[in-house]
Amino acid sequence: METLKKTLNIVITAALVVLIVWRLFSNKNGSQTELNRIKDTQWEIPVNVGTATYIDSEENFSVSGSFEAFNIVNVISGAEGIITNFHVKEGMRVEKDDLLASIENLTSLKNYNLSKQNYGKAKKDLNRFRNLKSQEAVSDADIEEVELAFQNAEADYYNAKELFEDNQIIAPVSGHITSAFADLGHHVVPGTPVFVIADIERIKMVVDLTGEQMLKINRGCKLTITCDLFPGRKFAGKLYSKELKANKSGRYTATILMKNEKSNPVLPGMTGKINFKTEEIQKFVIPRSAISGSMRSAEVFVVNNRRAIKKRISAVPYNSEYVEVLNGLDVRDSIVLGGQINLTDSARVKVICNNKNILK
Repeated sequence: METLKKTLNIVITAALVVLIVWRLFSNKNGSQTELNRIKDTQWEIPVNVGTATYIDSEENFSVSGSFEAFNIVNVISGAEGIITNFHVKEGMRVEKDDLLASIENLTSLKNYNLSKQNYGKAKKDLNRFRNLKSQEAVSDADIEEVELAFQNAEADYYNAKELFEDNQIIAPVSGHITSAFADLGHHVVPGTPVFVIADIERIKMVVDLTGEQMLKINRGCKLTITCDLFPGRKFAGKLYSKELKANKSGRYTATILMKNEKSNPVLPGMTGKINFKTEEIQKFVIPRSAISGSMRSAEVFVVNNRRAIKKRISAVPYNSEYVEVLNGLDVRDSIVLGGQINLTDSARVKVICNNKNILK
């Protein structure tokens, strides 16, 4: 009996010890779990998030420049002599093939008249000998000699005719006489500049654009042109050409063409402005505040499972508030808009504000 009692006391004591040990271990695990929970909560960084969105973009910009004639032709003398007739003056409009001035050259005139006579005589001789040949009155050698004489006379005539016509200064194109370098009595030689003709029925403006502006324009974009000297008047223009290589200043040259008005035309040298209106397109944008780092190496934080994941994106400026995302983001991505200053990759975050519309 005494032995049974001792055994029972030992069992009860052991059970109490096990219970106490179990209780202490459970309390420790619970405390550690609560400590970890408190620790994790304390290290969650509060952030504002939102999603990238598409925006309808119709970008307008304007550049200034000066007008130029679409086509400028230098008219030169083709002969030597004295200007005896002057049929135009500066500012006059001329049509193609109009006579502008005449040069007196007695030598070319005499050569022309003489070659014309010889050409006529050689032509008659050839016809006469051909008739005789049909009657077998002349030999083949006689015919060949007359034909050779005719060919030489014909060549001399057309050569003299061309030289004689060079005494007449003819307008090669239609346009306005903008400069006259000679006058009555002036002596000229072949190659002497006499007139400048400018075609201003169409007029152009050559402007320098930034690379960003150059990428926005194409042959289909709408252009409105204004002239500083004609306030209130607007002209429709079109893109005529654009350079794909930057000039020394890092800009790209574009040529804009417009049809001029006959009454009160825009003249070369006047200044004006071109307003570009690009086609409406959709662009994928996010606020500039979401960008971490520079635009060249742009990064954003995307929230996934309460973690801020750093993502590299490709973006270009859109305006002062937003950037256009070219690639690297999905429309469903939840990006950090504010509070990312202390963020690191995979840091725990707590969303305190979710902006459904980032454009507001």
